[in-house]
Amino acid sequence: MNRKEFQKRKSEIRSLFESGDTDLAKAEALELVDELHADKKYTLTTELYHSRFFQPKEFLWTFEVAYALNEQGEHSEPVGQLT
Repeated sequence: MNRKEFQKRKSEIRSLFESGDTDLAKAEALELVDELHADKKYTLTTELYHSRFFQPKEFLWTFEVAYALNEQGEHSEPVGQLT
């Protein structure tokens, strides 16, 4: 998948969110994440994850997204310590 195809898909997903069809938008986003992961397009996966229209982002907390974030050197800060 090239950047132009990615931008088109991302735009379609954003339109679904904006029109209120969040279930379909989430399904499309997860399908796109799977495709990007299969193509090893980690930069595009992280770009999709950081898109502002994904709020809340919990549905995107998948292995594929975590793997892409790790590959891009994006590591979250710990939220607390175990005692």
